[in-house]
Amino acid sequence: MEKSFFKEQIVKKQANGMDMLMKAVIVIVAIVLSFFSFIFLSFLAVVAVAAIWFGAWFLLQRTNKEFEYVFTNGDLDIDTIYSKSRRKRSFSANVREFETVVKVNDSNYTSEIRNFEQALDFSSGVNENNTYAAMLTYNGKKTKMLFEPNEKILEAMKHYIPRKLKWKKYGQ
Repeated sequence: MEKSFFKEQIVKKQANGMDMLMKAVIVIVAIVLSFFSFIFLSFLAVVAVAAIWFGAWFLLQRTNKEFEYVFTNGDLDIDTIYSKSRRKRSFSANVREFETVVKVNDSNYTSEIRNFEQALDFSSGVNENNTYAAMLTYNGKKTKMLFEPNEKILEAMKHYIPRKLKWKKYGQ
């Protein structure tokens, strides 16, 4: 009888310079459009301004992201959660499809994660010791998928891909 695994983890995307720039541009564009709405639309200005600020609010909500990793019996599903309220499935694959899983900052495996056609980033955005790259063919393209699994998810993955997962438990 095969052992059954179910592990979950939430990783919050850290705001970087590009995210801050995006937020500033959204607010500035909303202010400029609101100003021009009052000048050119007079009686429709209130409706236009309300629509502009609703759009700005909607876009700003999409910059607040978390990733939920769900590992169930070899399947890894990653959902993107926007503003802790809306969720979208962003990635789903069986870990047996992974060619290799290595730490991104491990210089011994740089060549394994160098050649790819697309990159998927489901990490916090801060490249640390717990950031991993999984190489696989996803939607017909050679893909590098970045994520930050905790030790429990790595333990569970080790049961399915012991030779492909380049990971040592702390203290080993």
